[in-house]
Amino acid sequence: MPNNVKDELIKYIDIRLQEYLLANNDTLTISQFVNKRPRIFNEFMQDYNAKEYIPITYEGHTICISKSTYRVNSYFPVELFFDTDDKCRFMGHDDELKDGLRYDYLLPYDPNLMKQKQKYNSGDNYHTYLTLCYNDKDEQCLYIANFTLTKDRLYIECMSKERLESAKKLLAQIIDLGSIVHIGTTHEDMSHLAKRKSDEPDTVEEEKEKNSKYVKRMSEKFLKTYTLKWLDTNQDELDGMTPRQAAKTEDGKIALKELLKIIENQYERNKKIGDPYMDIHQIRTALGID
Repeated sequence: MPNNVKDELIKYIDIRLQEYLLANNDTLTISQFVNKRPRIFNEFMQDYNAKEYIPITYEGHTICISKSTYRVNSYFPVELFFDTDDKCRFMGHDDELKDGLRYDYLLPYDPNLMKQKQKYNSGDNYHTYLTLCYNDKDEQCLYIANFTLTKDRLYIECMSKERLESAKKLLAQIIDLGSIVHIGTTHEDMSHLAKRKSDEPDTVEEEKEKNSKYVKRMSEKFLKTYTLKWLDTNQDELDGMTPRQAAKTEDGKIALKELLKIIENQYERNKKIGDPYMDIHQIRTALGID
């Protein structure tokens, strides 16, 4: 197992536990916290083919590293989802491997208090839903946020602006904040909105229309940001150069025009069916290519 993978995983677990302690004003150290609420799943490896996993131990928790055939989505360097009621899966990408690395580890929460849900569509158009929570010192379930992962976006849904900020800080270490979209308002506590729901009911059509407009607005903002980042990202089709670099040489321009033809075909196709697409006009303008 590459050292950078293990270091990244341990750093991530540290962040998750620190976030819990911070949210609860808990004075325990991380080590004391884990020892106070031990959950060692000895049957963990029995659920999987041990030959495909490399177990390590961190603060009394069994962590398994898996070389997975699952290719990490190109939109995200990291993905999170719950595998079952008692296993949390953290997905990351290691540049040394063509496939994604799947990091499976166990969180200190009571599966009897929380039931995780997930759903998949066929192919790459999958959706994953999870709820992040921990047990607090009174053995009650602490809800932090819901996360919804789709092919092109990570959504965070929180009951308050404070928890939204906590969730963002938690994920900022591993996920580009530019790809995070908050479902709902950022100015009011969503729990208050829920209490007022019976007084101010929305029809299904009105709710769908509002959500559609919001997602469209945020989607446009995300795609613009993603397109600009793509211009400075090394591309295999350009012999490892970025599009901006390729545009400065004659050979690079030829390869770039071929690549833009492919992107343009995807642009028209995705635009018709409503899938995410890069703005080909923005790319041509930025590179000065007709």
